[in-house]
Amino acid sequence: MAKAIFLWYLVAAIAALMMFAPVKLYGQSVYEQAPTTSGGLFSNAGGLIAADQFVLKEPAAITAIRWYGFFQDASIVLSDGEPAEFRFRIKFFENGSGVPARQISQQDVSARVRNTGVRTRLNIPGKLPIIYEFTAASLQPIAVNGGTTVWMSISAVQAPALWLWSRSIAIVTDTLAVKDQADNQSQPLDWKSNGKFGQLAFTLAEGSIRDLPLSRPETPPRPSLRTEADGKPLRIGSTVRRPTVAARSEPKYTDFARRARVSGTVVMACLVSKDGSLSIMGVVEGLGFGLDETAQSTLQQWRFNPGMRDGQPEDVRFYMEINFN
Repeated sequence: MAKAIFLWYLVAAIAALMMFAPVKLYGQSVYEQAPTTSGGLFSNAGGLIAADQFVLKEPAAITAIRWYGFFQDASIVLSDGEPAEFRFRIKFFENGSGVPARQISQQDVSARVRNTGVRTRLNIPGKLPIIYEFTAASLQPIAVNGGTTVWMSISAVQAPALWLWSRSIAIVTDTLAVKDQADNQSQPLDWKSNGKFGQLAFTLAEGSIRDLPLSRPETPPRPSLRTEADGKPLRIGSTVRRPTVAARSEPKYTDFARRARVSGTVVMACLVSKDGSLSIMGVVEGLGFGLDETAQSTLQQWRFNPGMRDGQPEDVRFYMEINFN
């Protein structure tokens, strides 16, 4: 009898402790743009910084952020879980005509670093830098309304080398705003559009996100080109001869790319019609730094001889690669 009473009191005490003890809140992702291996954009305090927009489906209080990036100095190698020796500045802005407007929040935070074991395809210079996962898990809550466009920037306050924010595997591109950091931090930032760069890689969460698994960057998939069977232009195959270049010009580096000393290849899905005219259907694999736009504008200046099938001109789809070395 006494043993039964003791067990009853023990169970009751445990239940009471569970009722009044602090609850560990596990992270709930409210927005994600998964990382890819196709490059990034400078986001270093004292140099170029970047901002990306997002829209939440429902209102949320953001308390944790995970993002991905790499260093221009590819010789810097951080081990998995090594404590960060630098801090990041995270800002949220209202949207104003397609660029960040009034600042909503600014916090300087330390980030936990994890080595993803994946290297970016962006060559800087002569080496492929390692992509790292950065986690800021204890932010002061940032209230964000659902259905509203909000901008976020992440910049390194202290870093051993220029830091680049990784691109996302997301297919839909949006306007990326970049600028040189103002000398006087009280001055408003004069954001400039960098065109259709592509989304950046990050996850927004409520609660702690230390328990979420590592998201490894992926190579962007190449969309399949439609075939003869669907009544659309042909792909290059055994009975189809590839269009040939009749006249060409060389692409030029942008100031952003020259500053980063990047090299690599921009891959575009193209259509050359039977009259030799070119249509660019989209960038499949990009480099950023304005090189995607440069590759497209350069290719538009080229002249082509049409593809052939059985000696007759045909509309042909194919992938075109523009190299920047």
